[in-house]
Amino acid sequence: MSFAARYAKKAAAMVVVAAVCVTAPAAQAAEASPAAGSSGVAWNLHEGLYGSSDGLPEPLKGTLLTVADSITNVLAPGLLARKAQEAEQARLAEEARQQPQHPGFDPSKCPPSARACLDLDNEITWLQKDGVVTYGPVKESAGAPYPATATPRGSFRVLRKVKDEISYVYDNAPMPYAVYFTNNGIAFHEGSIDLWSHGCVHLTHQDAKHYFDNLNIGDEVYVF
Repeated sequence: MSFAARYAKKAAAMVVVAAVCVTAPAAQAAEASPAAGSSGVAWNLHEGLYGSSDGLPEPLKGTLLTVADSITNVLAPGLLARKAQEAEQARLAEEARQQPQHPGFDPSKCPPSARACLDLDNEITWLQKDGVVTYGPVKESAGAPYPATATPRGSFRVLRKVKDEISYVYDNAPMPYAVYFTNNGIAFHEGSIDLWSHGCVHLTHQDAKHYFDNLNIGDEVYVF
């Protein structure tokens, strides 16, 4: 048997021993605890195993982490998914916190159910989830403030998305990353934020792409 094979066999045996040593007492603790307590026991065990993997050679470390995840899924089904979701929400909230702020920005004016918020008076827009800002606020330029071109206010839904869109009404003008939210052609799309539009919402290239990638059909768009 080669050195690599002997090493892998010993590593696997060490992982099995570790799993047996920690699983039995953890399972007993989980059975004796209410649901919340079981989750706490499982998560502490998970973090302990992950911490103990630091410095281990890669074959053994990967196996130990897999065992840790498997044990956690047995003791507290769904816990890893919830923890991953919490971590992602924390990351998005931190990214939003680091975004440059704008005068007049008040996320409380946008209902928590909305995924995209558009403040026409302050010329800013942002994305959120369950009332937590996940992107922005960023500058935008909406429709010129005249009856024929003003961007409508109210609650809408994302209807469709077209990445390489053009305007069939205004001389085939480019509308990259178009995200439509009205039945008469109003959309977020890439465009100059220094010029008024005919009703659409102009965003920078980076912001338009982010909106296109993160807004889904049916998401609420709130314009105020």
